[in-house]
Amino acid sequence: MASAVNSTAAKRAGFKIQFRPSKEDLEKIAAIASELPKKMRKKIVRKGLRNWGDAVKRTMKALALPKAKRTKRDIAVKTKTYRKGIIWAGVGVRKDGNRVGKRSHFYDQGWRPVRKGLSLTSDGQVGVKPPPKLVRKWKGNKNARIVPFSQRRGWRKGLKKNAASLGTRIYRRLYITRAGQKHQNSIVHYVNESVKEALQEMPRG
Repeated sequence: MASAVNSTAAKRAGFKIQFRPSKEDLEKIAAIASELPKKMRKKIVRKGLRNWGDAVKRTMKALALPKAKRTKRDIAVKTKTYRKGIIWAGVGVRKDGNRVGKRSHFYDQGWRPVRKGLSLTSDGQVGVKPPPKLVRKWKGNKNARIVPFSQRRGWRKGLKKNAASLGTRIYRRLYITRAGQKHQNSIVHYVNESVKEALQEMPRG
């Protein structure tokens, strides 16, 4: 029985943060689950992991920017059962469809914007900011052409090579990292509570 969440954060936390339970925690979870009938173990342990994920989700919402309504809305918990008794649980920001998951990680580790007077070119290089273009006065449809965000994917590509041209790191909320660290040792507690609840309901039928 295992959960692919908890314990030590990955180095590339800016894009993916993964926690794994310690060997001792896994042994405790297996010992707790052994008190249940074999047919019920997966369901009850999965419920405990779901409760743990909901607690992480609440903490992430509390630590996120107050105005980040879309990020809070897209935070989700997912559990999945594999063969051989492996149970996976994950908490993160959804990125399917029109979600903010592709950009939400910036607000965990933060980012360094380009310094004042400089600008980012289309090939990912930093150069002197060009003079502002003349604004054309539209007489007809002002929204004749709208460029979606997806047209500027990879806009920070190559910025690490220009570290001297970047300013101070901003928006480093650590709302994902801190939530994982806060609950990293509580997974056994949630599974144990789920098992106790199931054992109390068993005599009732």
